[in-house]
Amino acid sequence: MQPIEQARTDIARFDEPPMLAFADLSGVRLRRLRRTSYAVVGLVVALLLAFWLSQLSDDTPSGMAPARPAAGVTSAAAPLR
Repeated sequence: MQPIEQARTDIARFDEPPMLAFADLSGVRLRRLRRTSYAVVGLVVALLLAFWLSQLSDDTPSGMAPARPAAGVTSAAAPLR
């Protein structure tokens, strides 16, 4: 591979600060990121709350029969003979 003759090999100058690569002086990116993160956290909390409430309810959906144990399986609450 041939060397690049026009490559910058100057010594860095610190008399002026470098230009910012990802400057967002208006703050739009930060506000958008904050709103998006709040929405994601809110969705996760809502899903966890719905899951938690579904675990607390003992109701079976209408039209569905309650689950019955398979034949030969004894329940822990049933006394053994």
